[in-house]
Amino acid sequence: IAVVGASHRPESFGRFVMNNVMSAGFSGDVFAVNPKHRTIDGRPCLPSLQALPQRVDLAIVVTAARHVPGIVDDAAARGIPAMLVLSPGLCDQGPDVRRIEQEVVQRARRGKVRLFGPNCLGLMRPDIGLNASWARTVARPGNIALVSQSGAVATALLDHAWTAGFGFSTVVATGAESDVGIAEILDFLAGDTLTRSILLYVEGIHDARGFLSSVRVASSVKPVIVLKSGKYASGGRTALSHTGALVGNDAVFDAALRRAGAVRVPKIGHLFAAADTLANGRLPRGNRLAILSNGGGPGALAADEVEGNNVQLARLSDATHAALAEALPPGWSRTNPVDVLGDADGARMATALKLLIEDRANDAVLVLFSPTPRTSAERAAEALLPIAAASEKPVVSAWLGEKDAGRGRAVFKAAALPAMSTPERGVEVFGHLAQFVRNRELRLQVPPPRIDELKFDINAARRIIDGARAGGRHTLDEQDSKALLASFGIETAIGLFARSAMEARQAALQLGFPVVLKVRADGITHKSDVGGVLLGLASVDEVERGFESIASRLVERAPQARFLGVLVQKMVVRPQGRELIVGLARDPTFGPVITFGMGGLAVEVFRDSAVAVPPLNAFLARDLIARTRVSRMLDAFRGAPAVDLDKV
Repeated sequence: IAVVGASHRPESFGRFVMNNVMSAGFSGDVFAVNPKHRTIDGRPCLPSLQALPQRVDLAIVVTAARHVPGIVDDAAARGIPAMLVLSPGLCDQGPDVRRIEQEVVQRARRGKVRLFGPNCLGLMRPDIGLNASWARTVARPGNIALVSQSGAVATALLDHAWTAGFGFSTVVATGAESDVGIAEILDFLAGDTLTRSILLYVEGIHDARGFLSSVRVASSVKPVIVLKSGKYASGGRTALSHTGALVGNDAVFDAALRRAGAVRVPKIGHLFAAADTLANGRLPRGNRLAILSNGGGPGALAADEVEGNNVQLARLSDATHAALAEALPPGWSRTNPVDVLGDADGARMATALKLLIEDRANDAVLVLFSPTPRTSAERAAEALLPIAAASEKPVVSAWLGEKDAGRGRAVFKAAALPAMSTPERGVEVFGHLAQFVRNRELRLQVPPPRIDELKFDINAARRIIDGARAGGRHTLDEQDSKALLASFGIETAIGLFARSAMEARQAALQLGFPVVLKVRADGITHKSDVGGVLLGLASVDEVERGFESIASRLVERAPQARFLGVLVQKMVVRPQGRELIVGLARDPTFGPVITFGMGGLAVEVFRDSAVAVPPLNAFLARDLIARTRVSRMLDAFRGAPAVDLDKV
């Protein structure tokens, strides 16, 4: 390693980084490079990379930004393959600074030097004693890889991990990703034998295709847990369609991650708990959770968290219920959560745990322990541990409290079993396990046949769109929209266009009553907003008055619009129907996305929708539907028959 810009000046950046490199235990040669010094702490200091006595693997650059382009040339001339640029200010705003960054990248590519950063925290590889960073806290050796697009978040996680006892195989803060990006780092970690799980902190994606491809590969061999900032878009935008309003950039990112097989967590505190649990290797078959507690309150708190974490509270099988009734005192809860009562000792809890693990009606067991006079947390943990450790089914534990409970938690952690401090966190980490299994299924789904193998009239669809473009239109009117849907075999309500009240009258007589009138006007997308929809008109007089009413409302409410006429449609009456929305939108980063949810006038108010990344097959489409609240209304519902889900 060569540290370019190493210094002996106290509090200097070069001094801090050099100290980190020297104190981490790196066994290879380390060279200090700085033309201003002859020695640093008694070690020779070379004037440039050209003066190195041997070729090095990595040059760490901590000089001022203006010197970096020349250092890249020196590295290329010396045959140095990689350069880590920690120099501050190289990615600041301003044309001069951006020019320097672009020049650095161009020279690096010309000289075949891979560039890491710039403007980054650096990287650590604890197993070889490498700490090429400006972080104050060094990483312990371990099996978790941390990749962060924020140096500040990485340092916070390092500090937390040191106290919590977590170790790392690799720590990388990517900086500007001017050359080496997050996708290449993931490709390396996917094949890294020291890494059992990968934590990602993401702020933005530059290359969506490369990123998702790398996540998909990595998550096929080890858990990938993602925390992303920017969950809520700042500022609003006027959406041309309902779909545009429903599909936010964060929802698209979430859908893309699901499809790639990664697990997303909502908060920074969830990262390590998820990594610890997923790296354990025990995965559930589904999301059914059994809860075992030595008190009613903790069990109730855990049950309250189930729905919000996409977890299902398991139902006890008849055989397990009978076995528990025989083994436990009469006052036990007789349902899930299984409350074995506050006077339970470790043996009683262990008996109940064994019965729940053997029950095929659940996919995992959450054990909750609250300190009691009857037994200490440590003794309870020692009784539970042999059964939990021998189980192929995941066993998550939560030890409520700190002083006594901490000893029980330590017993389980020493055996590499998940041990939390609250019932809520216990349910959350099982939710991560279930999500990982579900997302792995999504990742393995095969896209449907090519579109030309299906009964769609693509040429007709193209003619409709080309005709609208040729006319200078940016949106399709209702007739063209329905013709487009028809070309894909989608049934729509039949309608006739009327330019006058008399034409509307004739159209209604031809279609049969009752009818609907809908405004057609240039510059109007949402007809209801201007009073442009009239329903259930039952006579020719109502139709004529309705036509005039719509025309006058348009003048009053949207004077800039050009009235063309009305669309007369047969009124479709389905008392037991459900209003749904299926839409397409194009995300600027991830491309086309599909949304499904509750439809109707208040679609943006209720915002009950889910997003998926195409292409979909039947499994993926059903998964998309199931992630909405309206999906529960698609089964038989208050006298209404179940919908044909295959058609949906």
